[in-house]
Amino acid sequence: MASLLGLINFYKKDYSKALYYYDDGIRRLQIYSKANKDYLTNSPFVLLNLLHWKVWCLNEMYDKNPNLSLLYESKKTLNLMEEVWIRYSNQIFYSKASFNYSDYSDCPYTDLLNLNYKLYQFTKKNIYLNNFFEYNEKLRYSGLIHNYVINKNYPGVKTNIKLMEQYETFMFKTNKNSDFSSQATLVNTNSKNEQIFLKKLRSNLISIEEIQNKLSHEDAMIVYNMIGNHNKRHIATIITKNKVELLDLKIKEEELSTIDIDTLLSYLHNNSLDQFKKESYSIYKKIFYPISKKIPHAIKKITIVPSPILANLPFDLLITTPFSKNKNEAPRYLVKKYAINYIISPSIDKIILPKTNNNIFSVYLPSSSNHGLPKLTTAFKNGKDIINTYDAKGFIDTNATRKNFVNSLRQDKSIAVLTHGKSDNDETTNTKGIYFSDSFLNMDAIYKLSSSTELLILGACETNIGFKSTEGTINLGRAFTAIGVKSMLLSSWAIDEQSSIQIIRSFLKYLDAGYTKSEALQKAKLDYLATASPRTANPLYWAGLNITGNNENIRLQERNYWWWGFGILSVFIGVVLIAYYKFYSKK
Repeated sequence: MASLLGLINFYKKDYSKALYYYDDGIRRLQIYSKANKDYLTNSPFVLLNLLHWKVWCLNEMYDKNPNLSLLYESKKTLNLMEEVWIRYSNQIFYSKASFNYSDYSDCPYTDLLNLNYKLYQFTKKNIYLNNFFEYNEKLRYSGLIHNYVINKNYPGVKTNIKLMEQYETFMFKTNKNSDFSSQATLVNTNSKNEQIFLKKLRSNLISIEEIQNKLSHEDAMIVYNMIGNHNKRHIATIITKNKVELLDLKIKEEELSTIDIDTLLSYLHNNSLDQFKKESYSIYKKIFYPISKKIPHAIKKITIVPSPILANLPFDLLITTPFSKNKNEAPRYLVKKYAINYIISPSIDKIILPKTNNNIFSVYLPSSSNHGLPKLTTAFKNGKDIINTYDAKGFIDTNATRKNFVNSLRQDKSIAVLTHGKSDNDETTNTKGIYFSDSFLNMDAIYKLSSSTELLILGACETNIGFKSTEGTINLGRAFTAIGVKSMLLSSWAIDEQSSIQIIRSFLKYLDAGYTKSEALQKAKLDYLATASPRTANPLYWAGLNITGNNENIRLQERNYWWWGFGILSVFIGVVLIAYYKFYSKK
């Protein structure tokens, strides 16, 4: 009843009365039971929503009359909301595959993101900028981070149920004596064990300072977010070696949505190139041009952490100059200026499983005959050449089985799979996957595996497509990341076989030459464009493959530099001995 009365008064814009009813509802929801002296709640979801509505109300009051005290009141409420959310989230994040299906009305991190953005804009204190980034990390792929933290801190616990129980006990055992009949008590976060856990959680989240320490003067990271309550808008966090900036892109949600991105890509598939060029430049002007004016000229490599709306947009295909009707004038794509890779979360890149010790490169060339799919003749032929060129471990035709691939995931450093794949934008997970000679490996099965692979090349269709939740895209990339794969080459649509294998071969050449993954892929795409016909220069043929995850270089062939050194030394000694012999022979 309190929540209903609060909402009625909220929509009447009687915010003081709405706050009264929200506070009354919070007090009435008993999460302390004097009977059994335990921390519990009959309905954490209801409490979370009451707290969310209260913050919503405070936001409306702030928008009408900006006041720092209102922001601090929101902060108190959201600190409480985070406590309740941690317990509630155990019910929904019970495995690596778990994520929040809702629009996050019950999750505090969206509100905490908005709050710290306002606090930073109001005060310009760096603590709020750091808090903004921290809550952004907690929001992105919350289910994965939740499970990573639990498994890292409770390695002896085997089952998900036990993980949840031990996690809850650790988090809340010292709250038994808290009387949650008043908000003042609810906000109490002085529990020693809770503070220990929060420190462990924060130690797993990467900080801005850590990111800057890893960046060179040629690197930048751009993190896209949506902020706001009713009228959400796009903002970007720009991180370079020596500077961090929060940039309001001044684009409302209705001015750039998933529909706009899908429309852009549909122009490619329909070969409507003039419309594509106009829309591509329009999107560039909205989401990248303002950023390009902020980053130093020395920047050559950019890591993008996309918002869910931008998750399947290859930035490479954005056109940086206005539309021209001159058919002989080639578009200036963003790929010509920057080497770009994507990560789903900087923190996940930090805490992912350890690297493998071996240097095995495995290549899978499955047969498609058992599945009634077209034979990938070009991929099959070039795949054999790749095996020979890099002395790779080949799994061809009937040997390219699901079982062998699972074994390779556990122990091999690099894996390439040239096969068929399929995905879609809905919530189902059993229909998204890749084909092997004997079976179809879907997301449900992937989540049950483990991996130490550093690079997984999926030369298959639609591997980056998935369901767009608020915490990120639920796709094959997320599934392989969840089991420990550090980086992947994924496709944003049904890719062309011939152009894709050409780009993959060139990518491997540059990767093995010592370039980072994004640099190797950039060079491979530029090589392709240099010889492409007007028809195949369409981004549909070359922009669909992109790097997700860690961007470090990885060598595909074992190099024994000791033998190189020994050989050079031997030649040097030989030259010296010959010279010595000739000199004394003349005497």
